[in-house]
Amino acid sequence: MLAEERRQKILDILQKDGRVIAKELSELFQISVDSVRRDLAIMESQGLLQKTYGGAIALKPIQKVRTLPSSESKRYGEPKAHQDAISKRAASFIR
Repeated sequence: MLAEERRQKILDILQKDGRVIAKELSELFQISVDSVRRDLAIMESQGLLQKTYGGAIALKPIQKVRTLPSSESKRYGEPKAHQDAISKRAASFIR
C-alpha cells in the first residue's frame, strides 16, 4: 500500500471515529509505529489532523450552535420594558 493510500484511509477512519490510535493503525496497515507517526506528522503539517499522545484527533470546523427560544418567550413573547421595571422593583424588596 502506498503512503498516500494509507493517509487517505487514516482520514476515512478519522472522519468516522473522530480519532485514531497509532498502535492500532500500525497493526491495521502492518507497518511500524514509527511509520504511522511519520504519516501523522505529515498530515498534521498539512492541517488535516492534530497529533495527540499515541494517535491523532480530527480537526473539525467550529459550527455555530443555533439556540432555541425558551419556552417562556414562546408562550409570552419577549418581556416589555414596563414588565422589566416591575420585576426589578419587586426584586429590590426581596433583597
